[in-house]
Amino acid sequence: MPRPSRRRPIRTKSRSRRYERNAGPAATWTRNFGFPTSWTTRIGDDDLSITLEATHPMQPVVARVEINGKLAGRYDSLREAKEAAEAAAVPGEVVQAYEVEAPATMGAALLAGRSDVLVSQETIDYDAKWSPYQRAVFDFVRKGKGNAIVEAVAGSGKAQPDSAMVLTANGNARIGDARVGDTVIGRNGERKTVSGVFPQGIKPVFRLTLANGAATECTDDHLWLVASDDAPDGKVRRFADVMQNPSAYRVPMVSGEWSEIRSIESVGDKECRCISVGGDGLYVTDDGIVTHNTTTLMQALEYIPRDASVLILAFNDSIRLELQSRAPRNRHVTIKTLTGWGYSFLRRHWKTSLAGKSEGNRRDDIVVEESIPSFRESGLPFQDDDNGNMGYDTLKRSASTLIGLCMSYMAVSDASITEVQRDFDLFVDDNGDPEGFVLYGPKGPDHSEAKPAKWTHRDVLSWVKTAISLQLKEPKEGGSISLRDMVFVPAMHPGWKAPELYDFVFVDETQDCDVAQLSLVMRAVKPRGRIIVIGDRNQCVAVDTMVTTPTGEVRADALSIGDPLTVYLNGKNAEQTVQTLSPVREAECVRVRTASGRSLTMSLEHRIWSTPPTLRDPDHMLVYLMYRSDLGFRVGVTNRGYHQKKNCNTFGNRLNAESASRLWVLDEANSREEALQRETEYSLAYGVPTLVFNAEERGINQARVNAIFAKFGDRGRAILKDKGYDFDYPHWMKRTASTANVSRQVVTLISQGPKGSTVSVEGALDADLLMAHGHSVTPRKQSGWRVRKSFARNCDAEQYADRLSSLMGAALVSMLHVHGREGLQLTNAASLLVGMEIAVKDGDSVRVEAIESIERCRANVIDIGAGTANNFYGNGILSHNSIYRFRGADTDAMPRLERELNATRLPLSVSYRVTQCAADEARKVVGEFDVPRNANGEPMATPGICNEISARKMAALWDAGDVVITRSTKIKGEPGLLSKIALKVFVTGKIPYVMGDPDALPKVLRGAIKQITKYMKLGVDTIEAFQTATDEWVSRGQEQFRLELVATRERQEKVLKRQYRGHRLDDGVEDFEEWKRFDEIRSCFFNSDGTGIAQQEGVTDLGSIERRINQLSPTDDELEQMTPERFKRIVAQCVTISTTHKIKGAEFPRVFVLESTFGYNRNGLVPRRKQKPKAAIEEKNLWYVAITRVKGERGNVERGIMPREGELYYVNDIESLVRDKTVKDLNEVMK
Repeated sequence: MPRPSRRRPIRTKSRSRRYERNAGPAATWTRNFGFPTSWTTRIGDDDLSITLEATHPMQPVVARVEINGKLAGRYDSLREAKEAAEAAAVPGEVVQAYEVEAPATMGAALLAGRSDVLVSQETIDYDAKWSPYQRAVFDFVRKGKGNAIVEAVAGSGKAQPDSAMVLTANGNARIGDARVGDTVIGRNGERKTVSGVFPQGIKPVFRLTLANGAATECTDDHLWLVASDDAPDGKVRRFADVMQNPSAYRVPMVSGEWSEIRSIESVGDKECRCISVGGDGLYVTDDGIVTHNTTTLMQALEYIPRDASVLILAFNDSIRLELQSRAPRNRHVTIKTLTGWGYSFLRRHWKTSLAGKSEGNRRDDIVVEESIPSFRESGLPFQDDDNGNMGYDTLKRSASTLIGLCMSYMAVSDASITEVQRDFDLFVDDNGDPEGFVLYGPKGPDHSEAKPAKWTHRDVLSWVKTAISLQLKEPKEGGSISLRDMVFVPAMHPGWKAPELYDFVFVDETQDCDVAQLSLVMRAVKPRGRIIVIGDRNQCVAVDTMVTTPTGEVRADALSIGDPLTVYLNGKNAEQTVQTLSPVREAECVRVRTASGRSLTMSLEHRIWSTPPTLRDPDHMLVYLMYRSDLGFRVGVTNRGYHQKKNCNTFGNRLNAESASRLWVLDEANSREEALQRETEYSLAYGVPTLVFNAEERGINQARVNAIFAKFGDRGRAILKDKGYDFDYPHWMKRTASTANVSRQVVTLISQGPKGSTVSVEGALDADLLMAHGHSVTPRKQSGWRVRKSFARNCDAEQYADRLSSLMGAALVSMLHVHGREGLQLTNAASLLVGMEIAVKDGDSVRVEAIESIERCRANVIDIGAGTANNFYGNGILSHNSIYRFRGADTDAMPRLERELNATRLPLSVSYRVTQCAADEARKVVGEFDVPRNANGEPMATPGICNEISARKMAALWDAGDVVITRSTKIKGEPGLLSKIALKVFVTGKIPYVMGDPDALPKVLRGAIKQITKYMKLGVDTIEAFQTATDEWVSRGQEQFRLELVATRERQEKVLKRQYRGHRLDDGVEDFEEWKRFDEIRSCFFNSDGTGIAQQEGVTDLGSIERRINQLSPTDDELEQMTPERFKRIVAQCVTISTTHKIKGAEFPRVFVLESTFGYNRNGLVPRRKQKPKAAIEEKNLWYVAITRVKGERGNVERGIMPREGELYYVNDIESLVRDKTVKDLNEVMK
């Protein structure tokens, strides 16, 4: 293999630079922000572009010039690239080519005229090494300036072929067979645990042969510990760098010797994977050769100057331990948790001896108790009364929540505390206004003889400020501190000096940080130091959209916060200001063009007001998807559409006839035959019925139709997904109605009327519920009730409509008032169809204009938050936006840091872990999410399995290594969901591992042990005696329940005055939850699979049973202190049951997501949950975490290695598994 020469920095030297240009102004270049940064312009018929690229992580950035999409050369300065590009594009000019001084491996980048561009045939495909995103990160760390935001996605991995051997405790094994939890041998013979396996797809592979005859294979991005003259003790280098001069390096052997490299040769493309191990990252591969693994963050540290000081701040202790085990030893690196960094301030400035944080939570409780009225002083009942009036327990818990939030967000002023109250609905009136809050004591307004005791907004402010003052006081000698102390206290003392300042500060999992934590981050860096934060982040218009302002039109990406905007307000145009701007990102978009030529490019989820679809030709027909809440979806055809002259929609008649509530238009067909063909295609492709909902009217057996919809009715959601439609934004939604089978309620918001915005709902409403929550309810003339409320500000109307619809479990329709018309309904951009009308600017107001064309595209987009009107004009088209003011740092952390640090945004959005189908779902939440792709752009991730299954099917599939993820620990408002699932896991013969509710399962099992030991002889606690007692306890307990069931049914016969229909009064006793519980408890201790707690190795008495129970459900502290290796080893042997908050960072081959427990799911935000904007973002983030826990592994069928498809299952009927009928249900029937 020829040895390439060492590379030097690209240096461009013009030997003869001569431009003969036509006279005329210089081209105007437009900068396109994002990754990578580029500039574009047009000269004549030519499209010119310049893109900044890093051709090599250790080389400067060069400017890549393209003309009409074809490479025309590379330059080492933007100025020279622009000059050369303009010269090449101007007709009639003569261009002398640039000659670049570079070795042959870099290639000669020559720029000439369009017809004879000279480009070297020898180039290097750097995409085959680190991903472009990773290279950009390394390059920025090495030679960039300022601070950076690195946006990562779940599972972002350097690789050896699957056939390479790795030394394990049991001998050599194929790296392709490596699994998390396996043990491999390190450089010095120590055992190490595989903590991650990351398939990399098919890559070019090279064989490395040493002077002693040993050989192995790897990719050119693999990392090696090699020694050289300048690093005799070894240094980690990429194999691509070693290939530049192989004979200069020596490689370590497991024997301790170093062997020189004899040759490197290409052996073709092979399936590859990367493994990660702890400690120094070294493990033994073929023939005793020692090799290395790393992560993007650890690799980035290699590009930092050796004498620079580095601080890495981890979100929790488990991440800290993982990073600590992998940090390079040849750098000055300090790794702390965020709370640990804050604690270092306290130790420096609080002089008392502190007892630690073991009693810290009690300190927080005391602060709250001393800030609010005591239980006796308040005179309030402990619990809320039947009318929903607040009791003392709710008062205390709400106050504790508010105080904690204010400390996290450093909200200490009246205005900021009030904003937190408003954002989280804490101590607010029925309109969500904190200043209108009033809580009456026991002497309420009805007791005219006494002055009513009450608390108002001013009292709430006083509670919070008192708590803040108490928290800032230094504890007495030997007192305890809390986590709040470690972060909030130093954050509130900006004059406190940090223990040490650093040249580089890296922050991991930044999206989870609050305002106080981030303030400490910014105090860790030296005056000229740099901060690089890493984390995930998730309605936008294209950056080149011209936004209307009072002084003219401005490009969207040229706007700044505080700039004036023209908005549509109460029937006419007005001026407001830009409140928020999101960073630029690339997204799939819709580009619409109207009859007058106006055009707007929007992301698919963007909201815009439009009329319903129309039939453009009376001979055409529409294919539609209809939804009814009790049956599901069906497809159909119709020749009736929106009637423009009458401003009405005849879809309503069809929805009425079938008691349906929502309708989406799928296609417009040119004839009835074409419409029927498409209807059939949708039905067959998606398994969606075509039967009408009300079948009896057509002489069809309704029960059979219902059975069909029970099986296939929900499959229409897949059509919505593939179309990009939103369940909450149908083309037509039926207004409030109630029939024998279906009840529909719709809250209507009419925005920007002459007197403001109005929210209304009417019909068969639950007046008691509405009045109990403070809503004003009036009777209708016909029947039923009405709620109607007007607002001067549209943002207040939107928030009220959201709260009202959430309380009622109703749908929400948002309409726009346009010159007396209320036919413009808010929809998402993906649902727009040709012929629909949208609002456009018309002088001082708006008019409607039809859409003439629609196309899909990709574009850089930006979100604009504008004033209280929630709209702005983009290219003259009225566009909706949602404004987020003070929302706290947990959802605004990265955007806020990007602004305050003036940081460069670097996406790291390729996941090497998740399956393709899981990535498709994740991309709906995070647009940049992607999987590895080959040279043709085809995804290399495993396809994966992503299906919806029943809860009972889930239980049948359970196996060691699986995980069940839930948003909540409750089911139907009752606690104990995780422990109930754990009992079912024991019944299947598997071992559960519960995270997120540490007391629930131990409490159940300890209660059972307490009862079982009553049947044991005093002083005897052997396993045999415990098993005998368990059997007796189960037998007696089930018999006692059988008698209770018989007695209950006897009472039922007397109350209902009819005889029980069964043969015996104890019929079906085995189907009751009380009976099954005895068998489930027994399975926990003893089962036929031998996996019961009392059957496990090392369990010999009741004491060891108690210890094993504790191990099944770790506390938060135990999880924090657990090493990643131990955690992965445990979950590989169990069925893990976890809340979303506790599962972050873990990965599993099979994931069951309890979708019904989430506030955000495959169809977006759950409409029946009350979610303010901040809560909605949090729900979206939790859903993203849950669905990205699945991992897939590619196999190699030719070598007999079968792939492991990552499996992701959605479960929506968990209640059917964990809740059976009970005697309590029978008593409720009698009541």
